[in-house]
Amino acid sequence: MKFGFGIDLAAAGLSVRGAGSWLPLTLALSAVGFAIGFLSKKSPADLVSYPQFLPSRWTVTGWTIEIGSWSIYLAAYEFAFRGYLLAALAPLGPVAAVTATTALYAVAHLPKSSKEAAGAVPFGVIASLLSLRYGSIVPAFAIHLAIALGNDSGSLRAIRKMAAE
Repeated sequence: MKFGFGIDLAAAGLSVRGAGSWLPLTLALSAVGFAIGFLSKKSPADLVSYPQFLPSRWTVTGWTIEIGSWSIYLAAYEFAFRGYLLAALAPLGPVAAVTATTALYAVAHLPKSSKEAAGAVPFGVIASLLSLRYGSIVPAFAIHLAIALGNDSGSLRAIRKMAAE
């Protein structure tokens, strides 16, 4: 099936083919991403933005909403950047496609903070290279989700620590 600019859905990364080749690396990078998100120092400015969903008490339902909403949001985000846009720019060559998508991705993070935009650069490059290498946005999505959930978990830990002081 093709859509805008004649891009096929599989070419836009909507594929899980070859999961055996990318799954081990994806799991490892997801664990690293979660740890980075969880362990990174949280400033008061960070805690204004994260976690984005903050119920008075965390329950299974709360975590289900948190994981589900991040999953929907990041699936669309990864499809836009590492799927559709990367596929549309691929004819320019991998360096140009990765550079352009990463630059736009970093700019998209500027409203949150310059720190987050700077962190978007290495992640954008890695996520784009993985998507090009494996022909799937699933590794980028999984790693991005792990970072987001790690960041939210770390933010909750920081909020609890501040409340206890």
